[in-house]
Amino acid sequence: MKRFFRTFLSLALILVLLTGMCPAVQASSYNNVGQYEIYIANITTASITEIYLFPSYSSSLGQPRNKEWIYTGSGATFSVTRLEAQRDCLWNLQLNFKQGWHAYYYRWEDLDLSALLGEMLVVEVLENGDYNLRYMDDDEYGDDPANYANYFNVLNDTGYPITEIYIYKNGSSRWGSVRNSRRVYDGNQTTVKLTSTELYSSFTWNIRIGFDVGKRTWSYVEWEDVDLRDYLGGTMMVSRYSDGGYYIKPYNSGF
Repeated sequence: MKRFFRTFLSLALILVLLTGMCPAVQASSYNNVGQYEIYIANITTASITEIYLFPSYSSSLGQPRNKEWIYTGSGATFSVTRLEAQRDCLWNLQLNFKQGWHAYYYRWEDLDLSALLGEMLVVEVLENGDYNLRYMDDDEYGDDPANYANYFNVLNDTGYPITEIYIYKNGSSRWGSVRNSRRVYDGNQTTVKLTSTELYSSFTWNIRIGFDVGKRTWSYVEWEDVDLRDYLGGTMMVSRYSDGGYYIKPYNSGF
């Protein structure tokens, strides 16, 4: 894993040199990441508690670079000094995680800092359980994600009150936080917002909705592998078939 990421960065630097361009830091077009900043997006199931960036030759981690925890589905920018950016050395990046009572860290070694500055990076968990660090691809969410709204409305057309709305990564067993602040009664709607990290993520989503079907009985319905781009900036209608089954569709889209 570390060798792959290190090789990827080295190849990127070689391509720059081959094209005759100086490896100058370019600011990302997203979120206004500065010349001496790095953005970390956390799409793991754990919280990032500390970020450490330090020279590979050093045994000291230094001070944490982040001011607050980076929870799953969110991201944050941290800075380096101009003197650090000008050092002629490789760097280690260590991320400390906490999930429940379990605290641990992952470290990526011998990184070229000039290839990271001004970039948006994603930390994710691969299918084999390894933690991976990669560039956030401008095209991984189809067209430029900046063209998408960061919200959609959920319209209740089921006849039952909606008690909870969950949206989480397809394949995950964790539902995450409830997306609605209050019940959504029949005929009403609520607005669901996405974080910038969720908006830029390439995976599809599961949607789980809870209903109060009477007599203190809650019923949950789940839709898997949903492409939220079908709904962003618009309205998702939650309705029922005549036989009692539930379905979702873009509002006013026909059926």
